[in-house]
Amino acid sequence: MGMKLREEKMEDKLVFYLDGELVAKEKVSVLSAIIEAVEREKDISSLVLEMSRVSYLDSSGLGMLLNLKERMEKRGGELILVGLSEYAKKLLSLTHLDKAFKQFEAMDDLLMSSGPVSDEIQEGKMEIPSDLEYVQEVSRRIISILQKYKLPETILMDMRLLVEEMVINGIRHGNKFASENFVLIEYRATPASIELTVRDEGEGFDYNNVEGKGLKLIKSIADEVEFSRGGSQIRIVKQFR
Repeated sequence: MGMKLREEKMEDKLVFYLDGELVAKEKVSVLSAIIEAVEREKDISSLVLEMSRVSYLDSSGLGMLLNLKERMEKRGGELILVGLSEYAKKLLSLTHLDKAFKQFEAMDDLLMSSGPVSDEIQEGKMEIPSDLEYVQEVSRRIISILQKYKLPETILMDMRLLVEEMVINGIRHGNKFASENFVLIEYRATPASIELTVRDEGEGFDYNNVEGKGLKLIKSIADEVEFSRGGSQIRIVKQFR
């Protein structure tokens, strides 16, 4: 099985989630995909590799990390590694590269490291497979973003429920758990509100005549709810003030 990649954009950060073995036979395809994305996203200052699902890497994998580090530094940016396994940390140490990379234990640590914001707009997008195991990853990401606004815990709990219900609907009822389909999440947050869009790759549904428990919860929490693309996309707005 080849290396799997997922891409996420967060403000000036381009994040890649790596899943598999980072070895010689994967180096060219993985490196090419990441470089292509970096060149496409001209406004990024940080390239983040989330590697908690990388089960093994060899010298070719290390070479790829160094290549990306050099590329980012040439454009005035940085490469950040997140979630390295103990084995990966040992390998970096053995090759005296442990101090060469900026590292974080988890994505939440990276997000919180930038400190609180007052009136900044935060926006980005992420794509996940049609698998319920990724639902909480999405809600944690959104909550980490909103925590910078020092919002009340009640609002954060409402947002967690809102996000998870929207994503679960996309996976379960939209994509029907089809492994080849993905769910795209886009957000734009301010201290006063958040606009959140979730789009699946399913056939949609008659949203005017169908309303399950999940949709009732979404409509009861959000201030605005809008369906499009035949029901395969839902957009909500939640006011904080």
